Amino acid sequence: MKNFLLIFFLFNFFYSANAQLVNEIRKTTDINSIVVYLDGAEITQEAVVSLKQGRNLIVFEGLSPSLDSKSIRVSTQEDISVLAISSKINYLTKIEEKPRIKQIRDSIDLLTNNINILTNEKTAFESERTMILSNQNIGGEDNGLTIDELKKAADFFRLRLTEINNNITEIDRKILKMNLLLENCNSELLELNANLNYQRAEISILLESPSVSTETIEIKYIVKNAGWTPVYDIRAEDLGKDIELIYRAKVFNNTNIDWNNVKLILSTGDPNLSAAKPEMRTWFLDYSSNSYSNNSPLYLDEGYMQNNVVSSEYQEYDRQEIISDGLTGGEDGRFVEVSIAELSAEFEITENYSIPADNKPYLVDVVEYNLPATYQHFSVPKIDRDAFLLARITGWEDLNLVEGNANIYFGGTYVGQSYISTRNVRDTLDISLGRDNKVLVTRSKLNEYSSVRFIGSNRKETLAYEMIVKNNRQTPVFIHILDQLPISQNSEIEVEAIELSNAIQDLATGELLWQFQLNSGESKRILLTFSIKYPKNHSIQIQQQRSKMMRVY
Repeated sequence: MKNFLLIFFLFNFFYSANAQLVNEIRKTTDINSIVVYLDGAEITQEAVVSLKQGRNLIVFEGLSPSLDSKSIRVSTQEDISVLAISSKINYLTKIEEKPRIKQIRDSIDLLTNNINILTNEKTAFESERTMILSNQNIGGEDNGLTIDELKKAADFFRLRLTEINNNITEIDRKILKMNLLLENCNSELLELNANLNYQRAEISILLESPSVSTETIEIKYIVKNAGWTPVYDIRAEDLGKDIELIYRAKVFNNTNIDWNNVKLILSTGDPNLSAAKPEMRTWFLDYSSNSYSNNSPLYLDEGYMQNNVVSSEYQEYDRQEIISDGLTGGEDGRFVEVSIAELSAEFEITENYSIPADNKPYLVDVVEYNLPATYQHFSVPKIDRDAFLLARITGWEDLNLVEGNANIYFGGTYVGQSYISTRNVRDTLDISLGRDNKVLVTRSKLNEYSSVRFIGSNRKETLAYEMIVKNNRQTPVFIHILDQLPISQNSEIEVEAIELSNAIQDLATGELLWQFQLNSGESKRILLTFSIKYPKNHSIQIQQQRSKMMRVY
């Protein structure tokens, strides 16, 4: 037994001696740079430390609790050996709250205390009122009161109960006012993201140094709850001029650590890539499953053209995809799937930025491009008589665009918001610049050429329309006009094209296309005449209609 105790004490002695040989250095450092990904961020920090010969334990303190322990990387000199890396949450760390948050919390404590005092005072008044009302029989059953005594007692009851009720009413008013202030303070705390985790993480690095030296130790690690969302400003001054594309980013930080005056790099890469070699899968090609359906009705409205980016060929418009508001990744905290280039891109921001850890989006300037563009107009006068101006941008593939919202300006005027979608766009990216009131398009029915005739058991209706396009601009314009013929789905219904004014016709969909150039001040007349024959004992809807909500009284 004595030998066992001796061995035990010797073991603890040598263990303690070896532990004391480890040189422990604790460091709190600022962030050097941050690579912000679409979902996540890579933090880089470094510290200058004085190493002793042998083992040294470097502890980086005050780090974000949302760091990924598997992502930690350490850079040292070649002769320094990294023996172990670990991380943990230091639950004993106490970080002081921001002054504004502390001020609001103090106000909440004061309001809560005052409400409790008033509530106690109200309870006392209510108890007194109950006592008075339950002891109204003052004289007892055998002893009556004189008129004088009864009058004094009645006056006392009336005055005291009135005073009690007034006090209770005033207390209720004060409590209500304080509760409103308390609600506002709690809302302000929520706005300031005050429910932060004030505990901090630590990264411990065990190093082996061959000699005494002063070294710079660099660590990199991935944190969650951060990212960026692209946002664009697209400006066009006039036809024939280049498009100015201003690339910006909304960066958010919810890592519990403020980023103060740091260098930012925005990346479209994946911060969670594995270290294993990539496996290449078979590359299949097929027609896009979300391309325009030929069975879809021809449709165009202001929201479609003015507020959305369109694809490079109108035959492939996907209304559902275009109308999607895409990301907004910012204020409401939603996440959506976006399409990005297979090869990731990085944007190095020249100026340093400060991004507080409040989960709010902060605008960061990325880069500006001047892009050559061609312009064309587009109109479907049977649905909307306005002409829409489209800018066609080539070479957009080299810009490393990420799908996102775009603010559109034309001629110095804000047109609306679009969504840049890069999924089904080919070598040309078409962007709607909104309605152009200098290109006039009218469509009217020619009653003198329209008729209804009965041929045997059939009814034949002839419909004639006239479209006039006029260019009031000082420069020529190239315009596409779309209309359509109905498609019969019954052998008894016959549709005959009589006059198409040399339109390009799609027999499968009935779509008609006229494309031409108009010089300044020039106008063009388009005639469209067709007939529909069907049994006269049946009725069909000749005129297309649309639905609209209306209030009914």
